[in-house]
Parts: sequence; structure tokens; C-alpha cells
Amino acid sequence: MQHQLQRLSTFSDSLNAGSETAEDNYAFDEQAVAEECLRILHALDEAVFSSVPEDTVKRYIRYHQSGIAQLAGKVALRCPADLLENNPGANSARFLRLQLFSMLDHIQRFHTAYTDPDIIIPKGYLAAMHPELGPGTEKLAHLVRSFSGNPLFKECLLDYLDIFSSASQPPYLRFGQLSYYRYFLQELTAFFEGQPRPDDQLLQSALIRLNFNHLGFLACFQQSLKNKASQAASPGACLDIFSSAERQLAYLHPLVPFCFDPSWPSIHTMIGNWLEEEMALAPTRYQGLIAPSSTPSSEKIPLNFSVASLACLTRLLFEEGFYAMDNITDILKFTAKHFHSKKQLHISPGSLSKEYYAITQVTAANVLDLLKRMSARVTRKYFPACAALSAAIYFFA
Repeated sequence: MQHQLQRLSTFSDSLNAGSETAEDNYAFDEQAVAEECLRILHALDEAVFSSVPEDTVKRYIRYHQSGIAQLAGKVALRCPADLLENNPGANSARFLRLQLFSMLDHIQRFHTAYTDPDIIIPKGYLAAMHPELGPGTEKLAHLVRSFSGNPLFKECLLDYLDIFSSASQPPYLRFGQLSYYRYFLQELTAFFEGQPRPDDQLLQSALIRLNFNHLGFLACFQQSLKNKASQAASPGACLDIFSSAERQLAYLHPLVPFCFDPSWPSIHTMIGNWLEEEMALAPTRYQGLIAPSSTPSSEKIPLNFSVASLACLTRLLFEEGFYAMDNITDILKFTAKHFHSKKQLHISPGSLSKEYYAITQVTAANVLDLLKRMSARVTRKYFPACAALSAAIYFFA
């Protein structure tokens, strides 16, 4: 398999968007460009159906996907949007850019499994795809506006749809996000059309299954559940609301491996961690109202220590080989399960792990002060002669 982009680069280099006469652009042949693009796509298709190993095919497809995207960006710089339509150089640049966009679309549609989702979409690509995405986006936006549930969900979804319906393309939009949007558009439209009157619960479930890890959706979900909890008749009923949501979440796994933002965890993970934290904090918030038998503190050892200081001390002990095991995750889980701080009756392994890897100087200073006091106590109690000698030296110095 040979790399196929050399001649396309030559066409790109021949462009002169600032020229005002066709003669200045004599080296550019639109028919030759179209034929070259078709030849490259045919070579890519042949590679996919060849006997070459999958990893080799993936590298081959991704190399060309990246190269074509870079060429399209290069052409965009040569063809400013404000050039007149009758400028031959600008017209040639537009033609080449549309051909490159068409190639990228072909690769994205027919060779999705081999593409690189992290490649940034070249400027103007989204506008070129508007004839395909525009009608579907408008249709889904209309369905969302007709939704009679929580307005926060409507606002969140409409903000997301606006990214793909506005004239200006957001920077750093990636091909993986565009692939996800196509899937999202199809599935959520089918959801609204199949549910004449969907409620908040059904919409939440659908978005979790779509792995819509949009922070706006996460905030809406949290606010919706907090509103329900604030209206609970008792602290026990409040806890039941969160535990019920946790049980329902267990059955709502994402249907696809990709998501809205690959830099964030899946929406299932984010909601699950938040529910765990919320249920852990609930006994503290309702301390004095919940019966002692319902609090987990009776099974835990109370500490005059903050969670951050506990994490720091745990890390020092682990790094000094105090524990006869090398799995810090199990150690953190055990510590969170059997201790509680002055302010948190329930410490989750997640919060303890977060503090473990983000120790500040203030926390370290508090732990250092404790260790100094412990060292002084050991010296006074078990080495009195040394303590007396140290005191004498200090006194006569």
C-alpha cells in the first residue's frame, strides 16, 4: 500500500487565491482533481478489503484521513471567505476544498472503524455537511421544544444542537464528536417519535443509554434529583430517592463505546460517583434527624482528622512500606470503610483517592505537626535520658 496524497498536495500548491485572472491558475485542472480524489478513495476501499492486517489498514486509513484534513485546512487559508465568487483562484480553492471534504465524509461513513476520532475537523467542513445534518437537526430541535418536561433538559439539548446548526464552526471539534452527533441525532429523534409524551425519567434514561456525558446534562440530572430529595417527607425518604436512582442506573448501561466528550468519563460513571457521594453526605446533612441505628458511623472509628490529612497519612504509611500489600486501591477502600472524620460520617473511596493524589502543603504541614508531636512523645516516654540531655543542651546553649 502506497501513500496517495502527493499529487493532491501538488494541486494545493498550485493554487493562487489572490490571482484575478484565469491564466494565473492554468496549472489547476478540476477534472484531474476529481479523478485523483476518486483514485485515492478507490485505493482506500481496496486496502480495507485486502488481506493486509487490521492494524496496518488502520494506520493507512488514518494517515490519509489526517493528511486530507491538513490539506483542507491549508486550502482554507489560501481561500478566505470574503473572496469574490468570480475570482478564479478562489473558485479553484473552493472546488478543491469541497472535494477534500467529500473524501473525508466518505472515509468517515464507510471506514469509521479505522478512522482517528481525535483528528480536528477542518474549518468549513461542518458548513459543507449542513445539507445532510441541517434538516435532521431542525427536526430534533422542534421535537425537543415540544417536550413538556423539565425546561433544564430542553435548554441543555438545544444548546448542544445549536453547535451543529449555527453558521460558525466551534474550534477543536473532532471527527469522533461528529460521528457521535450523527448517532445521537438518529437515536434521540427515534426516541421522541416513539414516545408521544415522554417524561423526565424516560428522557434521562435515553440520554444515559446514549452516553451523553455532557456536563450540562449531568447538572440537570443532579438538580432534578436534589429537587425531589428536598421535597421528601423524612430523611429516610430522601435516602430512598437516591438509592432508587442508584438501582435504576445499574440497568442503564451505554449502548455504544463512544460519547459526547471522550475527555470525560462516561455519563454512567459520573452519575454513579455523584450518587455515591450524595448518599454519603446525606447522613451528615440530616445529622440529629436520622436515628443512630440508620447511620453508618456506629460501625466506624471516629477520627479527629480531616479526610485530606487521613489521605496524606495513608500515603506516607504506604510509601514507607507500612502495609504488607502493594494495592493502594484496596487500602483506600478499607480505610474509607472503617473510619470517618469529624465532618464526614461516611468517606467514599473516591473522595479519599482524590485527596490521596492531590495533597497540598497545608495538609502536609498538619500531618508533619502530628508526626513531630508523636516523635516528641516517644522520646519523652521511652528515652527519658535523651529527652533530659536534649533539654539540658537547649537550656545551656
